[in-house]
Amino acid sequence: TIDNFKFTITNRYFDCANNLLTYLQNQQIDVKNVIELEYNAVVKNFEKLRSNIKPKEVNKQNGISPSFQWAQSVNDVFINVKFAHKIDAPATLNVEPTTVNITDNAIYLEASDGKKFFALDILLHDKIIPENSTYSLGSVGRMTFQLKKSTTPSKWVQLLSKNHRKINNMHFWWEYHEKFVDELEEFDEFMKKLAKEKKYNETLSNNNTTTITNTTTTSNTTTTISNTTTTISKDNTNEVKKTKQDNLIDIELKKIDIDIKNKFNELDTEFKEKRNQLNDEYKKNKDLLDEDYQLKKKKIESD
Repeated sequence: TIDNFKFTITNRYFDCANNLLTYLQNQQIDVKNVIELEYNAVVKNFEKLRSNIKPKEVNKQNGISPSFQWAQSVNDVFINVKFAHKIDAPATLNVEPTTVNITDNAIYLEASDGKKFFALDILLHDKIIPENSTYSLGSVGRMTFQLKKSTTPSKWVQLLSKNHRKINNMHFWWEYHEKFVDELEEFDEFMKKLAKEKKYNETLSNNNTTTITNTTTTSNTTTTISNTTTTISKDNTNEVKKTKQDNLIDIELKKIDIDIKNKFNELDTEFKEKRNQLNDEYKKNKDLLDEDYQLKKKKIESD
């Protein structure tokens, strides 16, 4: 009888199994272990079947190049990917990245929602540090990258390498750019100043060389020429060294200044977020108190 009961369960004759269960229980026969064993075996087999289901293949040949925006600070490059063929088109929701590769000069992204396939391949203008670069999924079908520049501080003239093909759905991220306008302008001014100093030093060096040549040609005393050349050369070398040292010091000071400003900006952003959070909590509590007050007032007036 127990074997018949097992047979009905294994072959999914559950109506018959229920009738046999009633009979066996009336006969004081315990079948709990039999049911548990058969149940676990069925569950295990179904789990195995589920694990062997292959996901639906996505047609990668008809892949979509997602639209994206980019901006930069003196230390990082930011890329905001929208899973849509145009920046002003609705984004595809529930998209998950299947492949993300960040190298020292490129990023590669594959993503899909199971129906649509997106692929983005960008060869970058300059080097980055892959291990210090990050990415994250945002809301409403978006994904952001923060790429750490290899040379900092610096300002890229463009996002793409000069050998990269043109990407039609690439846009500048003006809203995010506004956060770093000041530090980028300061960096531009610093680089202009550095270029002027370099040009001045080159002019000074060329003038000293001409003076030495003229002195050598017109002088009648070899010792005098030699001494004059050595003196001018030493003076010029010392002045160039001093200028280089001053430039290096200026660069380091500029880096420190930019880092401090970035930290102040981060603190200011954090402060504003906490202030907004406190304002929201205050407003919420005030509304609750006002509502409670009105209810009590009505109750008192009705009494």
